[in-house]
Amino acid sequence: ELNAYYEANKDVYFLERTENTGNHNSIGFLDACDKYDAEYFEDQILLMILLEEGSGSVRHEVKRVGTNADKVFVDIKSIVPEIGTADMAEWHVLIEPEAGVDIASETDVVVFLDGRNATEKHTIATHSKGFANISVTLKDGWAYEIKDTDTAEFSINIYPEDQPQNKLRVAYCNGFGVCGTGLTGKTIMLGGYEAWMGTYDNQSVWDFIHLRGLPGDYVIFNEGGEAWWKEYGDDAMQILATIKAANGYITESEAIRIARDKLQAEYDEVNASFSAASGIWTVTMSQNQGLDRYVMTVTMDIYGNIREIYNPDEPVCAEKPVIYLYPTEEARITVQLNLDGNLICTYPKYNDGWTVTAAPDGALTDASGRKYYCLYWEGNTCAEYDFSRGFCVRGEDTAAFLEDTLARMGLTEREANEFIIYWLPQMEKNPYNLISFQSAAYTDSAELSITPAPDSLLRVFMAWKPLETAIRIEPQVFAEFKRVGFAVVEWGGAKVK
Repeated sequence: ELNAYYEANKDVYFLERTENTGNHNSIGFLDACDKYDAEYFEDQILLMILLEEGSGSVRHEVKRVGTNADKVFVDIKSIVPEIGTADMAEWHVLIEPEAGVDIASETDVVVFLDGRNATEKHTIATHSKGFANISVTLKDGWAYEIKDTDTAEFSINIYPEDQPQNKLRVAYCNGFGVCGTGLTGKTIMLGGYEAWMGTYDNQSVWDFIHLRGLPGDYVIFNEGGEAWWKEYGDDAMQILATIKAANGYITESEAIRIARDKLQAEYDEVNASFSAASGIWTVTMSQNQGLDRYVMTVTMDIYGNIREIYNPDEPVCAEKPVIYLYPTEEARITVQLNLDGNLICTYPKYNDGWTVTAAPDGALTDASGRKYYCLYWEGNTCAEYDFSRGFCVRGEDTAAFLEDTLARMGLTEREANEFIIYWLPQMEKNPYNLISFQSAAYTDSAELSITPAPDSLLRVFMAWKPLETAIRIEPQVFAEFKRVGFAVVEWGGAKVK
């Protein structure tokens, strides 16, 4: 049967021979099977128990093997180190009961792992909220409570039933920071996660464990003292070894891998950040190019679906610039555009320029007699927009902000209305928008030549970026615009990734 098991499972588990590991209890499967020949099985059975662990550093000790009626009872204790590896592991535990012990089937073997019947259901403390989830499997004699808040934060508090005043708080936090005074720490493995264990003032018991590389901050706080830990510490670590956090969501390393595979670009620095408010990973990859720093950004949701890619080699689209012409009297006017880029769409059709007859109210007529109220163009440009000054505006406040700002810049209510109804659907659902109205960065990349020359010219171009969190920025101040004589007004914008 051992040979049959090996052949059936050798591609599933590592069952080959191994070098001497230094631990006489841990050898290769085939090495362990050498002693079990036909003579052994003449009057004795062999029990094989498969245990799966989140870390290969977890070891096991068989504490007791007993019989009662027609059943065999096996008591196994997990030995969980404070520092371990991040590899999944499967352990085959081979047990030799006393000679003469016999059982009818595997259901007659009862395994207790860390005091819990491995074949029975156990209490699993679990909670999820927003983009976070936590679960731990409790030992017999332990209880839990859920502590929720008005924010995204929550915790599962676990404690011995006879000591409810001392507990471990397994928490999800909106950001986690520590005071460095008197703090020492070390990297450990817990439940298959890399973590940082922090201890204050050289105490013998740790104060917190911060799981690393997950979407959000998962922290375990220890509220038990030294005496409590001596009595319950082993059980507590066995429970914490079962922790599952951010289950079903991509980790920091996975987000970086997805971004790297998508961009296929060289880089010398990479970092990833997670927004708990939106459930979005942002991966930034950069490298030096001469005196400049070349930066690429990929955003993706918590499942790894890419939302946006920013590559500075890709052009930015100048969307819906429209031009209004207001002569003092009906006049034939020619408008030419010198764009540092490529035109995508124009209306009326741009043929080395637009030539129309304009009325004082802005009505335009082409040579065929067709009427228009503006000249429209859209194009790609490699302009580098200036965000050194501007405004950070809540998405829900965008309409009111634009109404006020566009009026101060000099647009009429009709012009501002057309501006807002085009851009508002793209902006109001964002948590925040970074907005900067461009001057030379735009006008130098899209020069206008108008004949006859206007007496007053207003070009309003809004570059903007959606933001997950607010930032501080020096506000812009606008010069007063006065419509004098033949006035030309243009508005447009670009969403910058």
